[in-house]
Amino acid sequence: MASTINTILFDLDGTLIDSAVETGVVLNLMRAERGYVSLENSQFRHLISYGAGSLIKMALDPSDEDLPELIAEFRAKYSVLETPTSSIYPTVVETLTILKGWGFKLGICTNKPQNLCAKVLADTGLDSYFNCIIAGESSINPKPHPEPVHFAISSLSADASSTVLIGDSTTDQRAAQSAGIPFILYTSGYNDGVREDQALASIGKMSELLDLDLFKR
Repeated sequence: MASTINTILFDLDGTLIDSAVETGVVLNLMRAERGYVSLENSQFRHLISYGAGSLIKMALDPSDEDLPELIAEFRAKYSVLETPTSSIYPTVVETLTILKGWGFKLGICTNKPQNLCAKVLADTGLDSYFNCIIAGESSINPKPHPEPVHFAISSLSADASSTVLIGDSTTDQRAAQSAGIPFILYTSGYNDGVREDQALASIGKMSELLDLDLFKR
């Protein structure tokens, strides 16, 4: 039976892209410049969904006064790194190709700053799959606020009743719940305690979407 879902929103980091390597490069460069030893990815991986502020607090333990400047430094360093296609999670490209071919409207809904989001998508070639990209900017409340989700739905001329959000974190789950749309957990990301019993489904690789009746054509 045909699905009533015609619009799929994706988180970026931890859902389509594993950005832990690039994040580690920047954090450890900043630590090295200050005389600190390097961190292992496992020490910060669970914080990636919370953004640069949380990462900087963990890595450098700054004062509140220094935090904004350090966040700006982190983002500037990140912006000159190239994101390799190897950072794309397995089966993502194949799955996006099929979903797009089936006529689904595809969008990005991320808290990553707009310039970094655009660069990552361009570096990896994923930008061509999406009809709408909603990223972090000062004029939009970040997830878990529902505003980015509502904005994406509006930009795609879609409806909440026909939209689903796929992500890896409690931030994504709460954003979907607040916006009144179903949430699908990508378990291979940076899961920080998502309530799987409150998710519509859980998938370990992106191609498993194609096996869900919700998306079959």
